[in-house]
Amino acid sequence: MEKKSLVERGLKLNEEAGELSAEILRWEGLKSTRGKSQKEIMYDLHLEAVDCLLMAMDILVHTGATERRIRAIMDSQLDKWMEGVNT
Repeated sequence: MEKKSLVERGLKLNEEAGELSAEILRWEGLKSTRGKSQKEIMYDLHLEAVDCLLMAMDILVHTGATERRIRAIMDSQLDKWMEGVNT
């Protein structure tokens, strides 16, 4: 298997984000549902969100981020996110 460059990984993350955006538009009724039920659309939305997370993790690993660094950054960012959720 050929290793992907950081640029290729970044582009793949953007592709996944585009697919997530398409599912959000479907959920909001702004794009054809292609005959899918709301339950199926929400599953696909969740699937694409996870694909985005996985590509972000791939970028972190590819650039040498350790588990300790990822956890520290994640904890810090989650704290900031939770402040916004609770306001």
